[in-house]
Amino acid sequence: AYNYQPDLSWIASKSNIREARLLDVFAGGGSIPFEALRLGFKEVVAVEYNPVAYIILKATLEYPLRYGEKLVRDVERWGHWLLEEAKRKLSKYYPPHPKGRPTNYIWVRVFRSRDNTLVPALASPVLSKKNKYAMKLEYENGKPRIKVVKYTGCADDVRKAYSNFKSGLLECPGGIILKESEMRAQYKRCMEAWEKESRYGWQPAILAAVKIEDGSFVEPTPEMIEAAHKAEKDLRNMWSELIEEDLLPVERIPLGIETRRLLIRGIDRFYRLFNARQLLAHATIVKLIREAYKTICSETGDKEYAKAVVTYLVLAHGKLLDYNSAVTTWDSYGSGSIRNTFNRHAYALGHDFGEGDLITPGTGLDWVLFSNAGVVAALRKIVTLLKGVQGKVKVVLGDAADPSLYVELGEFDYVVTDPPYYSNVPVSYTHLRAHETEADLVCRLLLEK
Repeated sequence: AYNYQPDLSWIASKSNIREARLLDVFAGGGSIPFEALRLGFKEVVAVEYNPVAYIILKATLEYPLRYGEKLVRDVERWGHWLLEEAKRKLSKYYPPHPKGRPTNYIWVRVFRSRDNTLVPALASPVLSKKNKYAMKLEYENGKPRIKVVKYTGCADDVRKAYSNFKSGLLECPGGIILKESEMRAQYKRCMEAWEKESRYGWQPAILAAVKIEDGSFVEPTPEMIEAAHKAEKDLRNMWSELIEEDLLPVERIPLGIETRRLLIRGIDRFYRLFNARQLLAHATIVKLIREAYKTICSETGDKEYAKAVVTYLVLAHGKLLDYNSAVTTWDSYGSGSIRNTFNRHAYALGHDFGEGDLITPGTGLDWVLFSNAGVVAALRKIVTLLKGVQGKVKVVLGDAADPSLYVELGEFDYVVTDPPYYSNVPVSYTHLRAHETEADLVCRLLLEK
């Protein structure tokens, strides 16, 4: 629909929309209000109860219509600034590999057998079905080592041969079997160690494999493993400062239909959804977005415009968060890629997770900002599609069930009611809570179910 250009003169000759007002009380991401503007309505009002959808509505409707091409140029400018500054500050945590620049890291969760042996849960050993890479677990002097190997034949056969996790049971050396309940209890103790032992950012997992930009997979170098450990040490040293500056999501995860999967594993605060390097990266990006907001305010003297520009940086960061948490999973389909946190309507807490590299061009922050699916390209397309639109738009954060809302908004010629799902589908949101303080824009992650 977005690529279709309607015949506005024909529509106007058959209707009264040039003088009509349209109300969408369940506006969501804004598809209906967006097309209503393109069809030539005099005014469109989009109402949304969810604060995240409200921000998305402002980004897809209000800001592009108000600021046009200038907004595209400034979002692109500040996107490049954000990318370069983030690379400069974070490069020490993402060393290169001798065989090429890394794009993704694959972590495998580990548990302790009842004889205290460390056991990686290699539930999904295949890394790439297309290029035929897999992980193979071996033990050397009682210590586990995961090797990256090439395989021939069928991926299902490789999974059956190399996996030590079957039917919900972890097969350990010596014939010991760990049940899912035992693994959950271990995981919970590890999460509790964040505060009890100041092991902030610690996920019970080992860095097992690295994907290189040519599509091949390699084992991590000692320098790469040390970089991950450095992130853990730096996070511990900086923890109090990051909390004080409100750079980490410290809120408790509420009990919900899906959050039980997290809570029974001790993941009861939002920051426990990430490893140390991910937390440092996200905190750095939030701090840089605040800095960008202050500078834009200083340059333009316009807080509303500054808020508009950084909203797109925040949305890009939101997409990065979705693909850069410890509750992602590795997808072996094709050449292999990270399956995002909200790939489905549930938390898929598997026994591996992917982490994106933030330094290699075309990955991480660069991808969410400047790829064909990035924020800048999306904004440019929206501005192009809204070019020539004469109507006005108003975005309202409100409750459709509140009668006073309609008294304030006035009368409408058209009312659209496309209500959201109730419990039919447990919808997931990545919440970037953006609220303005006296000096800056604070962006924090909230993951709700």
